[in-house]
Amino acid sequence: MVKLSKEQIILLHSMAINKTGGLDGIRDEGLLESAINSPFQSFGGVELFPQIESKAAHLAFNIIDKEDYLLAMERSPIKDIEIKYLLKFALTDEINSRDVYMKGIDHSYYYEGYTTYKIEELWKQ
Repeated sequence: MVKLSKEQIILLHSMAINKTGGLDGIRDEGLLESAINSPFQSFGGVELFPQIESKAAHLAFNIIDKEDYLLAMERSPIKDIEIKYLLKFALTDEINSRDVYMKGIDHSYYYEGYTTYKIEELWKQ
């Protein structure tokens, strides 16, 4: 599996910004590195996201900026193209995946400002 480097991702980001518009640059390189490595996490030697599709779904959930998403949702009744653009890369066909479902719940609470617990922690109790 090919894993893009931070430099390659920054270059792709700049190319996309040049083509579509927007602000170029990286706000937090630590968050970028975390996002890059996040799909390759493992526990006890077992990958948490073994298939490329699950890696992509996990990465997409981490790409969309919380504030951008909420602002787009506020404007969506007037300008829905913005929310469609933000969600385009986060869509998945893994509708029966427990991991995707649980991550969706976590992110739903995250967008509402609730970050004390993760659904996986509560599920195990």
